[in-house]
Amino acid sequence: MTVSRTGLWIITLLLAAVSLWLRWPLLDRAISNDEQITVTANVHGAWHTSEIEPPSALMDDNVPAEERLPKLIAWVEAHAQWRPATWSDCFFVNTGHNNSAPFSIAARLFDQAFRHVHAMPEGVASVQVLRLPALIAGVASVCLLFLLFQDRIGVIAALGAALWLMVHPDHIEFSARARGYSFAMLLMVLAVHHLIRACEQNTAGSWLRFHVSSILLIYASSGAVYPAAALMVIGFATACGMRRLGWGRWLALAMLPWLVLGPLVIPSLLSARDYVRHEYPYTRYPAHHVERLWNEYALGVRSPPAPPNTSLAPIWDKPQHDRAHKPAAQPGAALHPQQPWLRLVGWAVMPLLFMAGGFAMWRQSRLLLACCAGVGASAWLAVLHQKYLLGVYGLSWYYLYILPAMALMVGASLRLLPGWRSALLTALPVVTLWAWAIWPDGTRWRLDYRRAPGTPMLVMRVPTPGDRWITLASGHTVHLGH
Repeated sequence: MTVSRTGLWIITLLLAAVSLWLRWPLLDRAISNDEQITVTANVHGAWHTSEIEPPSALMDDNVPAEERLPKLIAWVEAHAQWRPATWSDCFFVNTGHNNSAPFSIAARLFDQAFRHVHAMPEGVASVQVLRLPALIAGVASVCLLFLLFQDRIGVIAALGAALWLMVHPDHIEFSARARGYSFAMLLMVLAVHHLIRACEQNTAGSWLRFHVSSILLIYASSGAVYPAAALMVIGFATACGMRRLGWGRWLALAMLPWLVLGPLVIPSLLSARDYVRHEYPYTRYPAHHVERLWNEYALGVRSPPAPPNTSLAPIWDKPQHDRAHKPAAQPGAALHPQQPWLRLVGWAVMPLLFMAGGFAMWRQSRLLLACCAGVGASAWLAVLHQKYLLGVYGLSWYYLYILPAMALMVGASLRLLPGWRSALLTALPVVTLWAWAIWPDGTRWRLDYRRAPGTPMLVMRVPTPGDRWITLASGHTVHLGH
């Protein structure tokens, strides 16, 4: 099927519009958890207090939060010292494995520009502006997946891949959070595209573009070092069989971007490595972890979280709070008794689609198949490496870079069945994910979407003795504190 250039751009604009429609309402949620670490430590800044604690009256849950919030904000501003995040924090510091530097850089630029235009005081920021870079990267990843691969797997197949990625619950979720995982997915799309172009053109410029995109992928998510290495191996193996460039010049071109970008990327990697070695809390491997990962990536199914925290009560011991409020994780359809058909889709239909997509890629573009298989295998090798050699387990969103490769496999499967059969095959996974992403079902894991805009929230922790940090969130405006 051939589509004119105008038609391609119309499809792309429609993909962008629907992607924005699904994600924009989620930008209003109160900032919490890892978002607050990224925003306070790497993007915006924080209020610092020492041993002083808020008056007990401001912590009394019997008083409505709406009444306490203004007084608590005033108390923080009177008794705390504001310390802004620096550009050095933004570029280099990855303590807690939460800083995606490309996102943090973009978010800091957006934040400073918005605060300058609106003359906002220190410690006040816009929730939507802080999350806007993640939204742009998420929408761009959907559109570029279609545009860059429609000439390799066909327009219908590329459209199916883009639709699958567009409605995937994890992609929606992390395109509307102040985190860098949407940047990682965008850079994965670009890295695979540039690798295929480099293998086809075999020019110095094409290889440099691939190496730069691979390094930026690692910079966006330190856990993406696994797929980046897999793509590098594929590129090196291809270069060894080429006469024009050869493996020697290939290695030289691979080292050149590291000479420029290495001083930015390496400190962030070392910071993340030290955190995993000495402070990483997830050392007890959960039951059914691999099955849970498959459920999440294939369908977007995750164990449901705690009900939304709308209280201003302090959470001094976050692990105990998590254990008290989060239900035990269960595999498969046990999470969703109202929808047992999800297990059939996840463990029967989706594997068939991936196998069919692999077969179609084998017939049309074996290099693309190698890239997708390499990215997928690297994610599972990362799980095994972290479990058996590092003694830790990665949270599911650490491997979200796998989603574009899975989307391409699903899309490529459409080439095997022409006509209405293709449309029917497309409808099943896409409609399943679409329903899961937007259906008003309280059992789904994205329960915190129901927090109404403007609901105040306060999270307080004590990471070290004498150092308390506070996040105050209320609708569009956030008062950040440390």
